[in-house]
Amino acid sequence: AETRDRLVRISVLQEAALQSFQAFAPKPLLTSFSRHAAKPCVHDAVVLRTELLDGTSNPPPTHDEWFELQSCRVDSLQGLMDEIQTTIIADAKASQRAALKRLAYLGMPLLLLCFCAATVGLRALTGLVTYQERVSEKLRKLKSSERKYKRLLLAWAPLSAWVRAVETDNEDDDDDASAAAR
Repeated sequence: AETRDRLVRISVLQEAALQSFQAFAPKPLLTSFSRHAAKPCVHDAVVLRTELLDGTSNPPPTHDEWFELQSCRVDSLQGLMDEIQTTIIADAKASQRAALKRLAYLGMPLLLLCFCAATVGLRALTGLVTYQERVSEKLRKLKSSERKYKRLLLAWAPLSAWVRAVETDNEDDDDDASAAAR
């Protein structure tokens, strides 16, 4: 009776799993399951299970008969599971490729934008460095020219002579202004 109760619980779980599989499996896998269910050993195992559940199995099967039927059925189910696994792996790879394509489709504009921004930034930085170098060169030339001018000024027109020249110019301007005022 305990064995029969376990068989009943297992049969209920198997039927629920089968209904779930049939509800969600793609058509090629349902076709594969139909081939599995059509095998003589699978059919005989289902009949034997039904007889054991109903209590109509006379005489009960021997262990060897039971083992032979279940082994054939398990081997067939293993083939079905391998096919399901192959389908799942193929779907996963297809999904991965589709995700990579979406990523490339959405990511390429962003990468292009980043590249363009980096290029513009690099050109601006290069222009700034070039401008800074030009300004530095002009300042260096101006300072050099100023130093040369000061040396020439000191060599050719000493400060005392320059002061006298400015005083003389101022006196001439004052005389001209006085004469004009008269």
